[in-house]
Amino acid sequence: MPSASLMDQIANASPGRTRMRPHPALVVAAVTLAIGLWFVIYAVAGRAIWFW
Repeated sequence: MPSASLMDQIANASPGRTRMRPHPALVVAAVTLAIGLWFVIYAVAGRAIWFW
């Protein structure tokens, strides 16, 4: 299987990183952006419903 050997080569190229984990700063930024976007949408929707 060419794909299996290729995957083995990729896996053996970096033995220290068995589990791919994103950078903590990227995780914090993504979570902050998601919460901020949700809060803005929730506030705008609530204000629109209030004015309606």
